[in-house]
Amino acid sequence: MEDVTVFRTWEEPIADMALDFLKTAGINAYKVSGPRSVFPFTVDGLAEIEIRVPQKDIERAAEIIAVRFSEKKSPGNEVDDNGET
Repeated sequence: MEDVTVFRTWEEPIADMALDFLKTAGINAYKVSGPRSVFPFTVDGLAEIEIRVPQKDIERAAEIIAVRFSEKKSPGNEVDDNGET
């Protein structure tokens, strides 16, 4: 079975948090990072970080990520009942 990317971010602390949530749930998740182009460098040191899981765990992992990283729960992005921030 092939592993699948369930989350992407540019921020290392966010990637670590997502990884911890998945591992705590018993999902064998891991990070993949680095430049994704033919050039061996990144702009300003930024590289996209992917969180990958085994294909058998994709639904459970996607649910955990969705609950933990929804826009409504993100600090600074609180949404009221009218859908306004």
